[in-house]
Amino acid sequence: MIQSDLGVAPIDSLIAGLAETTNVSIGLMFILVSITFFSLAAALGSYPGIGSVTGSVFIGPLIGWLLDSIEMASSLFSQMGYFIVGLILVAFGVCVAISTNLGAGPSEVLMLGLHHRGVPLVVARWLVDGVHLLGALIFGGPLGVGTIVFLVLMAPLVKAGLRLLRFETIAPLESA
Repeated sequence: MIQSDLGVAPIDSLIAGLAETTNVSIGLMFILVSITFFSLAAALGSYPGIGSVTGSVFIGPLIGWLLDSIEMASSLFSQMGYFIVGLILVAFGVCVAISTNLGAGPSEVLMLGLHHRGVPLVVARWLVDGVHLLGALIFGGPLGVGTIVFLVLMAPLVKAGLRLLRFETIAPLESA
């Protein structure tokens, strides 16, 4: 999606905006934002797992390697192709990370925490990505049409992917 130059995921835009504003590296800001969202999720009863930690360590270098390996899209057609493939790969990765119960990323752990509290899964994802987008707007993160497309489509893609994997999300907490 980055090489499509159409926009990035709201969390990536937030991280880039915060990094630029605070003069901190994107890698360090990714870790700080992850810790913040993992803490919020824990307060909601959803905890990161070993996959959350290892993902936070390995995803950054993997993205760096991929960015060096893939050319920037040169036409609108290739931009759209890159973006669509990227969106599907992110949705697939999110669904696999959630369904293995090894620990998902910061957005997903927070989404599951909200869902655990009774917020429908799609709405929970929209809320989390909406907070990321708001933060990106405040801190001047890079935005594009793809950022909005990601926000709108990722939630239903995750729900559909989890259903396809026959994964039951966490049941909401019962009222005391």
